[in-house]
Amino acid sequence: MIKKVKLQNELFLLGVLVIICGVFTSINPNFLSVTNFLNITKNSIEIGIYAIGVLLILISGGIDISFMAVSVFSMYATVKFSLLINPDMHILFIFLISGIIGSTLGLINGYIISKFNLPAFIVTLGTSKIFVGILQAYIGAKQIGSRDLPTGMKSYSSLNLFEYVSDNGIVYGLHSATLILIVILVLAWYVLKYTQFGRNIYAIGGDRISAKRVGINIMKTNLIAFALVGALAGVTGIIHSSFVMLASPFDLIDKELNVIAAVVLGGASIFGGKGTVLGTLIGVVIIVIINSSLILLGIPSFWQKVVVGVIIIVSVSLQALRERNRRD
Repeated sequence: MIKKVKLQNELFLLGVLVIICGVFTSINPNFLSVTNFLNITKNSIEIGIYAIGVLLILISGGIDISFMAVSVFSMYATVKFSLLINPDMHILFIFLISGIIGSTLGLINGYIISKFNLPAFIVTLGTSKIFVGILQAYIGAKQIGSRDLPTGMKSYSSLNLFEYVSDNGIVYGLHSATLILIVILVLAWYVLKYTQFGRNIYAIGGDRISAKRVGINIMKTNLIAFALVGALAGVTGIIHSSFVMLASPFDLIDKELNVIAAVVLGGASIFGGKGTVLGTLIGVVIIVIINSSLILLGIPSFWQKVVVGVIIIVSVSLQALRERNRRD
């Protein structure tokens, strides 16, 4: 029955996606162009990886709003470290270092929340400000431009799987970071579906007291979940910096809304215990298409925030109604 409900939700989202694509295509035929497809794919990489981390926390019954702060901290600290130690450091080591820093910051979140039984929202709100403050006060507060970035990031910025030249001579590419997103999606699907850790976070999110009674180590599970969120944020920070060819300690902050909206729209419950990788992916694509299409149509960017805000309110309201009906 649960699987049937999940499938119905994902089929419904696919239907919504098809309708959205149809509407934007009727308004602007360029929506179906190869260049727009490549742009949507590239724009989905960052938000997609962030979304998987947020999905893990939502399923477990918590919420993390510090992942962007963790991402920019990890990215900028790694870039500074690389420039200090070895400016020609390979991109794989850069990813590894940033992932480790992000994982460490995630563990701090998980430990405080689990040890003192505090609300995840309040803790991550506080740590996000702390991480950014420490970053800008002690690590650096100056932007690092494209000319000064580590060589590995410069090379990675243009590492495409294939390239397409438009009619006006502009080169568009399917970036290799797409493979990172695919691998993370597959691993997340496998972990949630077939591992004990995946079953544990669903159980904790569904009923924390019952999960504790059956012997699930809640603190250990939370630590692993938040460490994974931090690692994903660290990796995504490097991807973002490579895309824009800029390392800024002021970047990414306060951009959590799109990610959270995508995950909630994808069916993850803010009450915990529910959510799938496929639903999250569809939610990501819907959010990216809406934002990209509004830009393509020449609509001011601030309306994107309005639309995303409405999506969050509607999605959460529907979840609350379903939860209330279930209890009644």
